[in-house]
Amino acid sequence: MEASIGQRVTDPLNSSFDDKAQWVILAVGQPAGWVSISVVSRSHAVANAGYTIAEQFRGDRLAGPGLRLAGDIAFDRDALAIDRIEANCTVTNIASVRTLEYAGFTQEGIARGYLVIRGRREDHLRYGRLVEDPSPTP
Repeated sequence: MEASIGQRVTDPLNSSFDDKAQWVILAVGQPAGWVSISVVSRSHAVANAGYTIAEQFRGDRLAGPGLRLAGDIAFDRDALAIDRIEANCTVTNIASVRTLEYAGFTQEGIARGYLVIRGRREDHLRYGRLVEDPSPTP
């Protein structure tokens, strides 16, 4: 199933954008999830990526292509002009590990007890993708 994304922000996506940009992931013309890029530091050109897929579309491999497209927009000098994108996922979330690696992210380490999920502090894998990293291949 092929994924595309539709922009949900109205502010121009340029090098002064200092907020969260979110896109809808579309599958067969219907919303299947979302992907976002949140500018963390404009002075350091760093952003954070987030994504989710609706339960009925999980396993259809939509998040990876959506995350790649959002990353391309983030790195585009005529768009967000970001140099580094960071993302995290729990160490047990194999689907997110595959999504991040498919989208060209590199595992950088483990953040112990990073977030509380369902009442429990969970370790997270930390990932990063740099503008100069090679583009991921399909």
